[in-house]
This record gives sequence, structure tokens and C-alpha cells, in this order.
Amino acid sequence: MTRKRCHRRPIVPVPPRGLRPTLAPDQVRDLALCHLVHVDAIASGQADAETLWQWAGGVLTWSRVAELSPSWDDSAREQMKAGLDLVQAVADRWIRTGRVGFTGPELVAARQLVELQDAMAEAVDRPTAIRAADWSEATLSRVRLAAMQRRQQALASQPAERLATDQAQPAQADETPHPYSRAA
Repeated sequence: MTRKRCHRRPIVPVPPRGLRPTLAPDQVRDLALCHLVHVDAIASGQADAETLWQWAGGVLTWSRVAELSPSWDDSAREQMKAGLDLVQAVADRWIRTGRVGFTGPELVAARQLVELQDAMAEAVDRPTAIRAADWSEATLSRVRLAAMQRRQQALASQPAERLATDQAQPAQADETPHPYSRAA
């Protein structure tokens, strides 16, 4: 006779919030550098799609930290929500044009977001950061796949649009005579 097995997910014991270990100082420093490098690369126009997705993953991670951690007030959560909207705007621009960059107001918002992300990195406990990073990676893989498909559709529709406008332009040129032609 076989024994019954428990199909519940195993529970990992975690200390209370105040006793959980925080991120190490070198981890906080490395995260701060990553935040700055991504924003500066996007601001200077040197960023590619991979940099966009790394930056988006960071914003997703810290927005999840703001949701999971009760120590952050509503203004921090609202600022992280605005950060997610900023990521959406930059990703939509990349889908349409292939360019990864900020406008002026977006750059100011991104730099303010970096300051909040750095403050969160200093205060978050390690288990919450790990849970947020795991969630962010799973979410980002779905979002990235959908965005890549939309980008491919945008690239496929651009030549058709250009062809239609190129065919329309000669028709307009035929209607107006050239100033040096005999018909003028």
C-alpha cells in the first residue's frame, strides 16, 4: 500500500519583518550603479532594447517591493506607479520607432525614480527583495515577449505604409506640371 503524499507547497520559515536581514552594502551600491547606468544610457541615446528591458525589470522589481512592504507610504507607491507608466511610454516609443530614449520630463521623472529605488534598496529586507525579483522576472518575460511581437508587427507594417505613400506621391506629381515643362 502506498502512502499519501502532501501536495501543499512547502512553507519556508521567514523571521518577522524587523528581524529579517537586509541587503549587503555592496549589493546596495551595485544596485545604485545599475539604476544610474541604465538611466544614463537611455538618456544619452546609447541604449538598445536589452538596456530598456533591464531598466524595466528594475522598475518592476522595486514597484513590487513597494507593494509587498508595508513600510512604504502611499506617495512612494504612487511614484512607483508613475515609474511603471514611464516604462510603458518608453517601451511604446521603442515599439513604434525602434528608439530607446527619454523626453525631457521623462528624464526628470526617471532620475527621481532612481532616488526612490536607491532608498528602497537600502531599506528592503532580503526575502522581500528576492520575492520581488522573482515576480519581476516572470512578469518581464511575458511583457517582453508581447512587446517583441508588437515590434515585429510594427516593422512589418512600416514598409507597407511607406510603399503606399511612395505610390501616392508620384500620382500627385503627375497632376501638377513641372514649371519648366512645355505644358506650363
